Amino acid sequence: MSYNTMARNLCAQGDQAVSKQALQKAMTNKRFLVFLRLIFKNILAERLKKQADVSLWQHTLFKRILVQDSTILKLPKTLFAMFSGVSNGQSQVANARMQFAFDLLQERVVYLSVDPYSLNDIKKAHCLNVKQGDLILRDRGYLSTAEVERIIGLKADFIYRYKHGITYLDVVTGEPIKLLERLKDNPSLDIMVRLVDKKGPVVRLVATAVREELANRRRQKLKKEAHGQPGKECLALLSWSIFITSIRQEQMDYNALFQLYKLRWRVEILFKAMKSNLRLDKIHTIPSQQFHFMVYAKLILLILITRLIYLPARLIIKKLFDKEISIIKLTAFIAENPMNMIDIVREFLVYDHQPKKQLTALARYCCYDKRRKRSNYDKIAQDIFLS
Repeated sequence: MSYNTMARNLCAQGDQAVSKQALQKAMTNKRFLVFLRLIFKNILAERLKKQADVSLWQHTLFKRILVQDSTILKLPKTLFAMFSGVSNGQSQVANARMQFAFDLLQERVVYLSVDPYSLNDIKKAHCLNVKQGDLILRDRGYLSTAEVERIIGLKADFIYRYKHGITYLDVVTGEPIKLLERLKDNPSLDIMVRLVDKKGPVVRLVATAVREELANRRRQKLKKEAHGQPGKECLALLSWSIFITSIRQEQMDYNALFQLYKLRWRVEILFKAMKSNLRLDKIHTIPSQQFHFMVYAKLILLILITRLIYLPARLIIKKLFDKEISIIKLTAFIAENPMNMIDIVREFLVYDHQPKKQLTALARYCCYDKRRKRSNYDKIAQDIFLS
């Protein structure tokens, strides 16, 4: 959105005209970015949790369920010096890596950073503030012995996807486990192993076979994304879903673990909402200061949509219309009609258990199609926490 468009919109909504030059001066000031960060950290990420409890999932083993993941933002070449990506003799690509952690129980952001592409997941794992009673859901890119020991030492739990190349030892003999041979004889596996060496932490390794169709899709994806040719053993192990966890067998069986790990899908949904609907993947040539401003501004908008609209709407719409609201469709709806946010929130404030105009519009345009038999986030969470 241009400064001229923003000035025009502000003038239309208020009683005082603002020039595009004044907006540009204010929004390119370093203090403006500090102001946005304070809004994100102190008002949205922290104080909104003091609202009435909006979590549907009260009866869990954990105080928080934190999903940490990252996504790559493609940037204009003018930002290459700050966010270098890939460079060769023919071209240069500027990329940033956005780290994001989300508490599934309270539906709130707990960590955000925008870093150069070279700061990969394993280098940023320690930045997550882990507390006693937390459950951390992460992909294999964050897995390291040091991070496993840190989480266990803080009396928290984790579920990681299996990482090939790490040594897994038998806890009794201390010998490396030949995982593929074990799995060929067993469609599922649930054993305790030691990571890396005889002094490494003891964790639980859980595996179950998947459909060959899914295994083949995994192999195609790995071959496409891998820098080199994946090994035969690595490709063969894709016939199983394998996880590393600290959750004990008596606390949760492997079926529940696999279902619980599916909740990582939530962050993928939020990434898609930010990049596609809020157009964070369409960044034109701008200075680095404005890039950071854009990221924080769009994240603030996403949090407002999820906490002020999505959370109350999913309960009300389920009750009135027996429909499940989609965060992707809702974000697209708000992005196309931003001023509707005010009317929707006002409708929530005077809610009298009757379907009003905005609620009816959300039910019509922002919900999953009931005719399609598919799992969504709320259905998966209900199956896990309310069973």
